[in-house]
Amino acid sequence: MKALAKCRGKRGRIARAFRLGGWGWVLFLICGAPAAAPRQARQPSRPVVVSPRLAAGIAEFRQFHFRRAAAAFRAVELAHPGKTGALLWLAKCRINLGQLAMAQNDLETFLARKPRSDDALSLLGFVDFRRHHPHRSLAAYARAASIQPPLGDDYKIMGLDYIALRDWKHARRELARAVRLEPQNLQAQYYLAWMQYIANQFTPASRRLQRLARAEPRNLNVLTLLGLTLEAQSHFRRAAAIFLKAIALEPGLQARNAQPYIGYGILLERTGHPRQAGRQLRAALRIKPASFRALAHLGHIDLMLNRLPPAERELTAALRLNPRYRPAYYQLAQVYRREGKITQERLALQELAKLPLHNVPQ
Repeated sequence: MKALAKCRGKRGRIARAFRLGGWGWVLFLICGAPAAAPRQARQPSRPVVVSPRLAAGIAEFRQFHFRRAAAAFRAVELAHPGKTGALLWLAKCRINLGQLAMAQNDLETFLARKPRSDDALSLLGFVDFRRHHPHRSLAAYARAASIQPPLGDDYKIMGLDYIALRDWKHARRELARAVRLEPQNLQAQYYLAWMQYIANQFTPASRRLQRLARAEPRNLNVLTLLGLTLEAQSHFRRAAAIFLKAIALEPGLQARNAQPYIGYGILLERTGHPRQAGRQLRAALRIKPASFRALAHLGHIDLMLNRLPPAERELTAALRLNPRYRPAYYQLAQVYRREGKITQERLALQELAKLPLHNVPQ
């Protein structure tokens, strides 16, 4: 994955050096489980070079040679425990290597010595985010913000913490702050567009996504969400063109992506083309067999076509993956009614009645 580095930012600090781990996880609340989150780490503002080994480690880190850098920082910390910034650099290496538990231990040790290090606190917030502890992540970022104002990437991660907590209002607030501070932060722009989409703010979302699509024309998640926003505005032909563009790009990518097929299949379903929709959704399931959205919509299509046994299998599988998806319970009850399974129909409707009525993004 392409390695990126930021130059000196506001407040005279050296901003973060980081690698991006891909955007495949961005649609996890819409489409399924996340892949790896972005890997990033803050650099201390004034690295204290007390030995050639520390300087060599910093040079290796800036070349993204994280294993060699980590070995150097470990040696420096063993030789001069607590007297250099080596432990913070070591934590950053471990974050980039995916060694999150060890990185957390390093950061907690560092903060025991220097509790007012905003860099270490922000890194701890990022590690907690990566380890799926959003409350702890937000608490760490709040402590850091009491020392130094957050950077755009900090607001972005706080926004994603709120998404994990399903707090859409505060997620939009933090992502809007990230975009105001760093308009060129494409990930923050994407996440904000997604928040606008689920808040039914389709016009600003589609405008933002069109700009992103021009900047990253081969990003399938951007294209898929753009297609969804256009569909929500009843621009069906434009949405279909975007989905087809994404589908044409998908086979040439290293990592397969089912989302364009799902988006196009749902569009075809909603515009009265169930058989063509079924083909797209089955293509999506060949790539991602555990996609509850593909299974749920394919089950609905088979229900419409009166293919009751496959509809029952698909809807049941979708509900195993996402037991809070209301439409699948109603459709499964219809399947049971047509099959004469009165007891199962009643149970499906009882499960439906337990779910909240308000619209929660799935």
